[in-house]
Amino acid sequence: MELLDTTPPEPADCARQADPRGLCDVPGLVRCEAYEPAALTACIGVMNSNGCRSCSVETYIDCSPEKVFAYMANPYGLLEWTFGVRELRPTARPEILAGVDEQGRALLVTTSSSAAGMTVDYRFSWDPQDQSCGVHLNRIVGGPAALMPSGTLLITTTRARWSDMGASAPTARYAVGLRNLKAILEHRHRRGLVLGPHVVDV
Repeated sequence: MELLDTTPPEPADCARQADPRGLCDVPGLVRCEAYEPAALTACIGVMNSNGCRSCSVETYIDCSPEKVFAYMANPYGLLEWTFGVRELRPTARPEILAGVDEQGRALLVTTSSSAAGMTVDYRFSWDPQDQSCGVHLNRIVGGPAALMPSGTLLITTTRARWSDMGASAPTARYAVGLRNLKAILEHRHRRGLVLGPHVVDV
């Protein structure tokens, strides 16, 4: 698995964080501010022989695929729905954002998306010394194409190499994050709210 360039990014004026006012009414969210990483144990994927953990998840979202794509293609949305990606800020490379995870470890994330293919992919890297990294491949499918009357079927494949294959491994955190993503998008869509992401500078 190819690692991201982990050259220290140039400092930015400020980082962004999820606006808590946009999340306070969404039920069922599991975020690091309220849960310990041990809560993710049940979501860990299966260990492969090549040392990676992997899992595939299908999630139905009661929201149009175009809106799901637009939300996911904005990398600052990760601040709202992931378990522990926080304080994202720009780097010298426009396609890469720098931030921290729920344990305060520095991370880099790059997002690539295709409106034509309705795909959004995230790649994360942590400490280059232990080669911890993860890739999350998301395919967004309109309901009728997936034999459903409406809405969106989100198909995600996650693969990660992690030096400490404990409960906070990327596969576990991402699987929980997808539940948050569904909750946030459905909550806002059903109430006619702006989907966001809702973020503030810190």
